[in-house]
Amino acid sequence: MNRGRGIRITELIVARLMAFRTESEDCIAEEAVLLEVVDFSKSGKIEMTLTATKLIGKPCIYLTVSLPDLLAKGMAMVGTNKP
Repeated sequence: MNRGRGIRITELIVARLMAFRTESEDCIAEEAVLLEVVDFSKSGKIEMTLTATKLIGKPCIYLTVSLPDLLAKGMAMVGTNKP
């Protein structure tokens, strides 16, 4: 997402981060993190960032997702979005 094109907001949400090794079910990190909503575009894309302090190098992770798609999938999973 190009910064500056959407509506610029900053909101903090407490989220749960779990990280696993690709080849196994071994959890390598589990922590509460502050998830920051940094951008929300008119097209419905939302950009969030978090810092994984328990992972090597403490990476800052950015996630961009379509909020309408995420909500629709979530509603379908819990059975509240019936055709």
